[in-house]
Amino acid sequence: MAVIKLCSVLDFSAMQTKKLDKLNNTMLYPYLVNSDNNKHEPFMGQTDYITLNDNIYCKDKFITIRKHIDAQNDLFDFIQKCDKFMLSNGNKLLGDCRNISEHIEYNPLITFNKTHDMQFIKMKLNVLFSKINIFFKNETCATINVADINKYIHKNTKLRFILYINKLWYSTYSFGLIVKVQQIEIDNSHINLFSNIRINGYISKKKIESENEQIINIVSNGELSLFDTSDYIPFSYPKLDIHI
Repeated sequence: MAVIKLCSVLDFSAMQTKKLDKLNNTMLYPYLVNSDNNKHEPFMGQTDYITLNDNIYCKDKFITIRKHIDAQNDLFDFIQKCDKFMLSNGNKLLGDCRNISEHIEYNPLITFNKTHDMQFIKMKLNVLFSKINIFFKNETCATINVADINKYIHKNTKLRFILYINKLWYSTYSFGLIVKVQQIEIDNSHINLFSNIRINGYISKKKIESENEQIINIVSNGELSLFDTSDYIPFSYPKLDIHI
């Protein structure tokens, strides 16, 4: 069993890397060493809730989020820590990787647009057969097509993430991290999922029954959330099945 810690308390100094595929000379896999039991664990943490101040952009299993430079945001705070740590310690994590230049440079996760005073981050989604799970604070879970993610996540959406630093890529002259969004949870506690639907001023009973049936299917198809239990009825955390 694993309890997902807050991103703010993750210890970057405990990060190490290993090579799982001896024939792959472009990828390493970061992990943490648990100081209590000396076991290797995935470098994974959960953010606090954030409210998006702009729409997202999604393409090819990757999601791009942006914010104003001065805005406070737990997601960007964590990614900035990643960049700062890698700038200072990246060469050490690369170890004796072959075919890399002594002048190799880190490719940061956060990019800047000074013209519009915006910051951008690009993260990989946890996609399986073009579908992802989105959790909701009311304990439902929806499996959606990744192409429809903008219908659920957009400007002013309040949400939080479980982030997984699962790869350190490198080439001859540059290297960087890949951050995977393992889970997404939307705070929709202010939304009434069973609100009536009116068509031309009249309530369509057939439409209501159809919508409610879809909601019931979503509820029955749910999976356990990996987020903390502060807003939920207590349950046992599921054992993480990490594929790297």
